[in-house]
Amino acid sequence: MTNLRQRRALGAATPEKFNLSVATLSRSRVFSESLEGQPFTFQARLPAPEFMPFGLENLEGLEEDVTGLFEKNADQLLKLAVAVEEQQGWHVRDQGGRSTCNAFAVVAAEELFEANRTFGAGSVPKTPPMKTFSEDFLYTAIVGEDLPIHAMGSAQKIAEDGSTFLEQAVKAVQNTGLYEGSPSDYHDSPRHARNYERPLSEATGPSTKTGGYVHEIDTSHASGSAISRPSRPFPISGRSVSSLFLEALNKGVPVVASFAIAEDPGDAAWFGHRARLDGHVLYPALEVSTDLGIQGGHTVCIVGYLRGGRYGAGSFVFRNSYGPDIFGGAPYLNAKDDDFILPRGYGYISIDDVDRYCWEFMYKAS
Repeated sequence: MTNLRQRRALGAATPEKFNLSVATLSRSRVFSESLEGQPFTFQARLPAPEFMPFGLENLEGLEEDVTGLFEKNADQLLKLAVAVEEQQGWHVRDQGGRSTCNAFAVVAAEELFEANRTFGAGSVPKTPPMKTFSEDFLYTAIVGEDLPIHAMGSAQKIAEDGSTFLEQAVKAVQNTGLYEGSPSDYHDSPRHARNYERPLSEATGPSTKTGGYVHEIDTSHASGSAISRPSRPFPISGRSVSSLFLEALNKGVPVVASFAIAEDPGDAAWFGHRARLDGHVLYPALEVSTDLGIQGGHTVCIVGYLRGGRYGAGSFVFRNSYGPDIFGGAPYLNAKDDDFILPRGYGYISIDDVDRYCWEFMYKAS
C-alpha cells in the first residue's frame, strides 16, 4: 500500500504552524450550554471517571436514560449520505497529493446540503443526478482570496505548501462561487504540484455564489509548539465546538472542520492502521501529545453523530477526502454486531478530540 504520509498532502493551514494556538475548548460547559431549557437523551454507558470526556462527570446522579440531545436529528445527514452513495454513486473522492482538503470538504458539505434540500428525509432516487461541484476551481478561488491577517507573515511558506484557511473558503464561495462539475474532472497527477491552481477560465459549468456561513478560528498567540493546550472555548461564540456542531447537525447542516495533525508518532491518529482500517481517528493521550509539535492540518466534512458500541460516549462522523480505499477502507473488520458500519472512506472522531484539536470551522447558518 502506498505510504499515506508520502501520498497525502495535508492542505489545511494550522495555527501552530504559524505560531498560533490550537483551539482547545472547555470540556465542562457543554451540557450547561447545550441542554439548558431543552430535554435530551443520553443512553450510552458512562465510562469510568478517568476516561470521561468533556466533563461527563457532570452527569453523575442523572438517569442514563435521561431525555434527547444526542438523538434528535444528528444522524439524519449520515443516513442521507449513505443513501446518496448507494443510489447515486456519491463515493468519497480522493484529493491525492494536492493541498486541496479545504476545497474537498466544502464541496462535500455543499453537495450534501443540496441533496438534503432536494431529497430531505424521503427516499433517494437513482435519477435525476444530484448536483456536484468542482474541487479544482474552488481551490483556485480559495487561493485567490487574501490570507487571514494573522497569517500574513508566513505568506511565502503557505503559498509553497498550497495550504489554505477556511476563512478564505468562506470568501471564495461568496465572491467566486461554486462551479458545477464532475468528480472525474479533478486534476491530480505527478506533474501537478501540491499548490497547483487550475485556471478558472477552464470552467464550463455555471457558478453558484452562496453565503451565510458561521465561521470561527482560534488566532490567539501562545508560546511553544505543543499540540495539546489547556481547555478553553472558542473566542467568538464562547462555546465548545461539539455543542455548535451538534446544533448544526440537528438542523440538517453539514460542518466543515479543520484539525491539527501532530508530529510523528502522533500523526498515526490520521495515518495509522486504525484510521486506515475503520476510519477511527484517535489522538495520543494528553501526557504524550503535550510533548508533540504540529506538522500540518487536515479538513473534513462532518455529517453525523453516533454513540454506543465502538463509538463510545459519542463520536462525530466525517467524510474524508482520501478516497474509499486508503482511509476507512475496511470498516467492517473491526465492527461489532451492534455497530453502525460507516461507508468506505468515512471516519469518526470522539467529541473530546473534536473539542481539543479542531481549530477552525465553517457551516451554513440556518
